[in-house]
Parts: sequence; C-alpha cells; structure tokens
Amino acid sequence: MGYKREILVVDDDARLASNLQDILEAEGYNVAVANDGGAALALCGEKSPELILVDIKLPDVSGAELIRNLAAVSPAAEYIIITGNASLDSAIDAVGRRDVVAYETKPLNMDHLLALIRQVIERKHMELTIRQERDRAQKYLDIAGVMLVAIDAKHKVTLINKKGCEILRRCEEDIVGQDWFHSFIPERIRDKALVVFNDLMSGIINGAEYNENPVLTKNGGEVLIAWHNTALTDEKGKIVGVLSSGQDITERQLLWKKMVEYEELNKLKGDLLSMVSHELRTPLAIIKGYSTMLMDYGHRLKLEEKTEHLKSIDRATDRLTDLVEHLLDTSRLDAGLLKLAKSPTSIVKVIEQAVAEARFRTPGHNILISLKNCLPKMNMDAKRIRQVMDNLIDNACKYSEEGTDVVVSAHHEDDNLIISVADHGIGIATEELERVFDRMYRVEQRLSAGGEGLGLGLSICKGLIEAHNGRIWAESKLRKGSTFYITLPLNNKRRNADGKDQH
Repeated sequence: MGYKREILVVDDDARLASNLQDILEAEGYNVAVANDGGAALALCGEKSPELILVDIKLPDVSGAELIRNLAAVSPAAEYIIITGNASLDSAIDAVGRRDVVAYETKPLNMDHLLALIRQVIERKHMELTIRQERDRAQKYLDIAGVMLVAIDAKHKVTLINKKGCEILRRCEEDIVGQDWFHSFIPERIRDKALVVFNDLMSGIINGAEYNENPVLTKNGGEVLIAWHNTALTDEKGKIVGVLSSGQDITERQLLWKKMVEYEELNKLKGDLLSMVSHELRTPLAIIKGYSTMLMDYGHRLKLEEKTEHLKSIDRATDRLTDLVEHLLDTSRLDAGLLKLAKSPTSIVKVIEQAVAEARFRTPGHNILISLKNCLPKMNMDAKRIRQVMDNLIDNACKYSEEGTDVVVSAHHEDDNLIISVADHGIGIATEELERVFDRMYRVEQRLSAGGEGLGLGLSICKGLIEAHNGRIWAESKLRKGSTFYITLPLNNKRRNADGKDQH
C-alpha cells in the first residue's frame, strides 16, 4: 500500500524553505512550501499533510496561533517547530500541545532533523496500518452473524462485535471494560460459567468448549446463547483470555418447546380419545344390556331383579354424567371460560355435606372429620369446592383398603384456610407427587392401582383451586398413605392493575 508522505514547510525564510523542500523531496517525501500563515492554511486544506514544519515566528501570525488554526483544518497532522534562540520560550510553550512532537533550533542539524522526520512518518504510517487492519477486522467481526466477545484473564471484555451489542442491547462503550460474568451472566449460572472459563484459561480444556447459557440484556431480559469458546494466546503461546462466539437460540428453543408441547398434546389427545372410548363403552354397554333385558324379558323378571337392573342403569348413567362433566370442566379450564359463582359460604357446611354423602357411597371406610378453630365464612364457589372435596375423598377411599380411616381436616392460619384429606392407602412415590395433578395421570397407574375414570379429576381440582387463588399439593409415603392439602385465602380476592377484583 502506498502512503502520501506529505510534508508542509512553513517558514518566511524562502531560501531555507526551498532548501528543506529539495532535501526532503530527495528523501522521497512530497513537500509543499508556504512563507506565511495564510498560504500555509490554504496548502494544508489542499494537501492534508501528515507532518508540518513550522517557523515559530512568521510575519502575519505567530507560530503557536498558526498551529491552532492548522489543527482545525487538518486534525491528524503533527508538528515540528523550527525556531531561533530569540523565540525559544514561545517554542517551548507550543510544545505543550500533544500534536507538537519536537522543536529544532536554527541553524538546523539536517541529519538529526531527517532522522526525526523519518521516525514520525514511519510511526504515523504504522498507526495508520494498525488502524486500517483493526477497522478491517472490526468490519469482518461486525458482518458476522454471530455474537463475538473476547474476555481477558481478569474477566474484562476487550472486544465485542456489532451482533453482540445488538443481542445485549447496549453500545460498545457500555460493554468493553466491564466484568463479563458480573455484568452479563445471570447469577444463578455464574459459577458454572466461571468453571468453563477457568478450565480454558488453565489449559484443562484443550481446544474448543461448547455450551449453552443465557446473557442479560440492558432491560433485564435474558437471551439464550449457544457458545463456542476457545482460549486466546499471545505470541509466546501463553493463554491470555477467551474468545467466545455465540448464536442466539432463544427463538429456536421456543419453537422446540412448542414442538415438544404439540407432540405431547397430540399424544394426550390420542390417549384421551382412547380412554374416553373405553370409559364410555362400559357404562353404555351396561345401560344397553339392562335396558334390553327389561324391555324383552321384563315380564319374566322378579321385582328384586328389575330393581337391581335399574340401579345398575342408574349407576352407569351417573358414571357417564361424571365423565362428560370432567371433559367439560377440562375444556372450560383450558379455554379460560370457567366462571365461579362466589358467595360467602361456611366451609364447615361444605365439608360436613361432602363427608356425609361419601359415607353413604363408601360405607366400608371410616371417614372422619377434624375441624379446628372457629372457621369463618369465605367467599367461594361452594359447588366447585364441594366438587374438589368429593374428588379427594373418593380418591382416598379408592386407593386405601376398606376398614381404614380417611380423615378430613380444616383449620385456618393467618389469612389462609387449610384443608387436608388423609388416607392410609397405597401411597405415591416421591418422584410422582407432582405428576398426580397432570392430566391423564391415571392412564399410567390404572393397571397397578385399579379403579375407573379418565385421570382428569386431580387436574380439574388443581384448576378449580387455582381459580380460587389457592394451592393444592400432596405428601405421601409408599404403602403408608397420602395426604392432599389445599390452601385458600380467606380474603379470596386478587386485584388487577386497574383496581378491580379478579375472581
């Protein structure tokens, strides 16, 4: 690459200026000469010299003032002041400028001056080369479709490209020099990220390291990045930092999650369809069978037999009704269309009625009530809370042997009502406790535990309790029993941002 090597000589001694021009041009420089300040300003704007030799004492302007004017025209230029002894003090004052690199007194020592000029021009050319290479490298970094960040041994960011700034939603000045891990890595994974960095810095990891972790953006959000990390070395091979290239995979992960959810939903729909068809078939077969028998052979049947067949039809109809109601409740919860009819209600009354009817349905169990403290009325949908209680008590009876106790308890702590249903049944494995509230959980459990139903009951209970701003969970030990807990806020209201009650 060729350089301009432009020099401007400003001196009112025309002979000296001409001699300097001849000598410098013989050295390969492009030289322009001016004998006063006005001509110097005109040539500076035209030539854009890299170096200007200025006589400190000119006929129309002082050298110091001229330098200030020239700097406004050509800010990249540097200056060597030429002075006589009489003006040495003013020359020294001018040297206080950063762009004034030296001063030479008359008569000039040409060997020394040429060496100084050569040093200044070569340095400026080297700086230009470095700047051009840096700009070229930055251009390549900026057109990269991935985030690039360099981190030194003290965790400081030394380089960030345009894509990285876009991802972090910050400008380069706000990133370079910052501690990467404390400023841009979420605290919960900071230690893990530091382990990878330290392993690269110590050479434990030889080569590239791939991982995924989020970065923090300016607004406090997170962007998930897939990283490719490599150690940076100096000319002696010493590891001095880490260079990481990262690709934003947030959207890809969301799409992947949606795809997994879609596949799970399809499987769930398939399982649900299979289960519904099975569960509907049994009560329909009972209704069809006994109805046909009553119509075709009713005159031959005894009254007791007719009554028993009608009871079977009635139970099968109830079972169908329950199945349909569960399906409807599930669809309402999914669509957010479930409406609660809340009113001040005595929870004691709801529990007592639920237990009384459960004792009638399952006389083989000892269903007990334990009510503590004075339980106040609360604002709730009594029908839906009763539905939850019926389901929990029926499950407790279903999964425990006859003759064992099922205990329904209730008390209040602070502003919460706490209800529990405990049994001494088969229990639930610890790793399954959260899953019991998943839809279709019973599809996987029915062979070992027996029983009927779609496996939607506990899922619906969870939805109904959460609709009351409450919480439901289970505690259990295998072969020792389970306890299901419900907490409901006594002041059962949640306010929206506009101040209205949300039910």
